[in-house]
Amino acid sequence: MRRLCSTLSSLVGAPDHLEVAVLGAERGRGVRCTRALQRGEVVLSAKPIGRAYTAWPSSVERGDLCQVCARPRGGGDRPGLPQCAPPCAPPCARITSPGSVDATTAKLVEQCDWSELEKLHREEGRKFPIIIGSILSRALVELHRYGGEASPTMSLLGQLCFAELLPSVVDGAGSDGGAARDLAALLAAEHSALLDVFAKAGVVAEAAELEGLFPLDAYVRSLGALQLNAFEVHSAHGVTFSAILDGCSSFFNHSCEPSLLVRPDKGSGATEFVAAADVAAGEELCISYIDVEQSGTARRRTLHEKYGFACKCSKCTTEEALFALKR
Repeated sequence: MRRLCSTLSSLVGAPDHLEVAVLGAERGRGVRCTRALQRGEVVLSAKPIGRAYTAWPSSVERGDLCQVCARPRGGGDRPGLPQCAPPCAPPCARITSPGSVDATTAKLVEQCDWSELEKLHREEGRKFPIIIGSILSRALVELHRYGGEASPTMSLLGQLCFAELLPSVVDGAGSDGGAARDLAALLAAEHSALLDVFAKAGVVAEAAELEGLFPLDAYVRSLGALQLNAFEVHSAHGVTFSAILDGCSSFFNHSCEPSLLVRPDKGSGATEFVAAADVAAGEELCISYIDVEQSGTARRRTLHEKYGFACKCSKCTTEEALFALKR
């Protein structure tokens, strides 16, 4: 897998105490704190700009999950399950102002029929097309809201590092000599199905109208961005989803000894990044992309296969040095 990066331009939603910067040839871009941080401090709270639900309580239907806070919709008929304050007509009125981008995006997502992409997810494990669909929903709302000017969401997506997709990393692509052709056909069909969602919902008269905004090459690049930047979020109320988060959350580099812990906000559906220890001003902030309780060999294999880099954090380099001494 090749890792590629776009140039760093304007950043969506970076708070004053964080900065995104190029940290060198090996580290690439990363996030530093501009002031000292205390252990337990919430450094960043980020909301999904696109997500796909992957697990939820067995007593809840997928369609019963709120598009904003991810809780089961209210009504009180499921004792013991935390729920949106009724009425949870989309969007969730507890945390979303009427007419906001979040509210309008949730309504648009509800308006569309995602059954074909849901089937792809259910039968082939292809969750990224659904995430891109919700990202594109938000972008369409922003373009309408801001008079056709650039969408902040599409700008953020375009800044993310991305993987160059190979047949081996896409479910459904063949493994023989025709794998590249199979992959190209698969992605073209997915892209067409995605644009059709909005045409069938009446958002545009026909799918071709979206080709200029979101052509096939942009779809393929977005899949590569999700390969490297999608978070698996475990909510406080039993729902798991894969998501792209807003702000600078996708610019944190990995460390097997992370300075930030990732946890759900119990009330808002946001994800919080919390200082794992005191951090001095100017230090890079890192999260863990994987389960750091694995062995060093397993961690490095997972990072190389899934994210395309060799980890050089202090934990990994110390383990490698000790292994070399034992030999």
